[in-house]
Amino acid sequence: MRKKLGEICKTTFYDLVVEFDPNLSDEKMNEIIDCHFGDEDYIVSSQGRTLKAIWEIPADEAGYEVENSMFYVLKDGEYGTYSYQRRVD
Repeated sequence: MRKKLGEICKTTFYDLVVEFDPNLSDEKMNEIIDCHFGDEDYIVSSQGRTLKAIWEIPADEAGYEVENSMFYVLKDGEYGTYSYQRRVD
């Protein structure tokens, strides 16, 4: 029987969309992307000021970990906004 994404290692996947603030410098935006969306995250696309990614979170940490992380990554909205949705296979 084929396992679904996340069943093997008890993780949950989220579709994440980040809209960077238009006043944020390109240098700072690229720094944030490089620092916080590396090998463990799956960047789907990055166009202009919009980043789309699939984020893998331990299943027991659920969606609140996305919110907690984005609070710090985006400096409580200073660097941009985000939305996310649990990925369903």
